Amino acid sequence: MMHFAWGQEWMGSYHLHPPVLPWVVAGFLKVVGVSNWAYNLLTQLNFLVAFYCIWRLAREVLPPVSALAAVCLLELLPYFSFFSMRLNHSSMLIPIWALTILLAYFAIQRGQYRYWIALGVIAGIAMLTKYYSAAMLPGIALYLLGFAKGRDTLKTGGPYLSLMVFLIIMGWHLWYVDNHQVGTVTHVGDYIASDFSSRIKAIRFLIAQLLYLVPLLGVFFFVFFRNRPRAVPDTPEDSVSRQGLPSFIYWMFLFPLIGTVAVGFLAGIGASSRWGGPTLNLAGIVLLLYWPLATDSPARKQLIRAAFAWLVFLPPMLL
Repeated sequence: MMHFAWGQEWMGSYHLHPPVLPWVVAGFLKVVGVSNWAYNLLTQLNFLVAFYCIWRLAREVLPPVSALAAVCLLELLPYFSFFSMRLNHSSMLIPIWALTILLAYFAIQRGQYRYWIALGVIAGIAMLTKYYSAAMLPGIALYLLGFAKGRDTLKTGGPYLSLMVFLIIMGWHLWYVDNHQVGTVTHVGDYIASDFSSRIKAIRFLIAQLLYLVPLLGVFFFVFFRNRPRAVPDTPEDSVSRQGLPSFIYWMFLFPLIGTVAVGFLAGIGASSRWGGPTLNLAGIVLLLYWPLATDSPARKQLIRAAFAWLVFLPPMLL
């Protein structure tokens, strides 16, 4: 209940972390009531939002059943199963990063100002949840600079409007931290060290994420190769459904992972494996984009059934 206690003060920042998680916990428990079941409900609602945002993004680049399978596959990741009983700053980043990437996709693909404004707001909220969001947000900016579709948006006012909204939110936060002498920003320095043991933590971070992916990859490739002989070419409907920005999906999956390892190793940042939850949000979508499953292949439904079977066996393991 540490975050609930912090949230009672409704401060603009706290000593160890930015304010969004304490605000959410305190606000939710004030409305619903302070109890263990209410806290557990909030924990699961947190992941429900994540699943919806990831599914909505998947629908932009995958057929309907494949989009559902991409989300169901995430149940095989510890972050979405065993670790889902925890509500902390890293787990709250899972839906917030998913929503940020979804809004960035809509903003780039559709170009409407409402998406750019919403992107600026949620990007600010992401940073006010945990500064580790700095591992993801530059990826959006670099996509705008490095890819043709992204550069086209720079000819409009959308990206600049989004940046302005983001800077207003961060400006207020940094002013609050400085004016009230809160140690949130200086606490970042506690993770930086020059010795090699701190640098090697970045490598351990990557190894941990790869190990967490093993159950998901194992189930996917077992089903994929088992049904491969029966695969047939996609229908026109499937081809159309995958039109969009798959390059953005690949980029936003790889950038935070590689960026965390590279910056962590070079700067000596002690990256924790627990930070990796939001970096694996897009794992299911990436798999089904790179290795698509045919429309009338039973593989997609088998993946969904495997995820639901895992849900049946998981609760007894947590008791």
